[in-house]
Amino acid sequence: SGVNAQDEHTKKMKKDVKLMGKQGKNNALILYQVLMKYSDKEHPLSMSDIKDYMAEETAECGRDSIARYLDQLEEEMGIDIHRGKGQAARYYIDRRLLDKKELKLITDAVYASNFIEKGIADNMIKKLKTLRSIYDGEELDRSIQCVNVAKAENDRKDDAIEPWHPFLHVTPEPHVRLAGRGVGFGIERL
Repeated sequence: SGVNAQDEHTKKMKKDVKLMGKQGKNNALILYQVLMKYSDKEHPLSMSDIKDYMAEETAECGRDSIARYLDQLEEEMGIDIHRGKGQAARYYIDRRLLDKKELKLITDAVYASNFIEKGIADNMIKKLKTLRSIYDGEELDRSIQCVNVAKAENDRKDDAIEPWHPFLHVTPEPHVRLAGRGVGFGIERL
């Protein structure tokens, strides 16, 4: 039920963001979203590409405005944007929160965990993929297909473990002691 409430909250936020876009959302933010979603080092965007993607997001603007928004993202928000020179200039976000290898490592760890239900794991990875371009996400999807074959699909594992959670902590005091005499060993309860 907590996951459903979170999903509903996410849907409402997305709806609010769309409404804001129609009411004059900050175009620099729209540019940032376009660069995050559609560009990376292997897939840089031309100024024409940027204009088209921004128009799709209800933010039509010219080259000068886009250049101003690029400056704003770099100077005011500290976003590292690669900018080409001249008429054939290409643009992409150079450094992101997670690089491809880090995202793949986290994804593999989530899917390898027997304690994370498949649906929850899928939702977590979906959110993590937004930190990279759609192209990196597609590449990650191909590697996930291999991991999903091995992923245990136990929908109740979380529910089964949750009641035991208070008892699953490590304490520095030993609860048992090995008592050795000669060759044999025994266990004594303390």
